[in-house]
Amino acid sequence: YKVVMNDSRPYLHYNRDRVTYASYRNRHDQLPIRDSRDQKYFENKNHPQHNEWKGNENQKQRDQQNNRKEKGRGKDRD
Repeated sequence: YKVVMNDSRPYLHYNRDRVTYASYRNRHDQLPIRDSRDQKYFENKNHPQHNEWKGNENQKQRDQQNNRKEKGRGKDRD
């Protein structure tokens, strides 16, 4: 397990954190994100299933709407 410490100076709480997270030591039952098939990780462009990410559909729709708006404005307008 990897524990992310979001403190500006995490070393100040080393003893507290060591006790708090001691139960995670030597545990190997967590699936690495690299091997996860959870869709929340598909957002990463390097994920092998990125093309199945649901956010892509929303982005495609926004791009299409923006393209329609740009075409409606005309090229000679500011």
